[in-house]
Amino acid sequence: MTLELHVVPPGGGEVDHVKQLSEGQIGHVPRKGEFVVFKEREGSSAFEVINVHTFYEEGQVSKFVILNIIIEAEPVRFPEGLGSESHNKLCDYHKVIKEYPETLY
Repeated sequence: MTLELHVVPPGGGEVDHVKQLSEGQIGHVPRKGEFVVFKEREGSSAFEVINVHTFYEEGQVSKFVILNIIIEAEPVRFPEGLGSESHNKLCDYHKVIKEYPETLY
């Protein structure tokens, strides 16, 4: 099984890039409207989930098993100083205006 975050521009469109996630920690799959934050070496990046696609395949004994889960998300801006340089550049490139909710940081 694979678990991936597909980053798309605001309003949808072609996938900008993909983040591979650890499927071993699949205790929670974000739902539409939730925010996900990645703490990376250079800083943090934040995204709002817009869709979740779960794909199944038929396994043994006609039981279906999860093949992969794709989380589609759009970047959101952090307040000044919280976002990584690469995340800020991504937001600038896509002209992102939506901000990470103030009540969450």
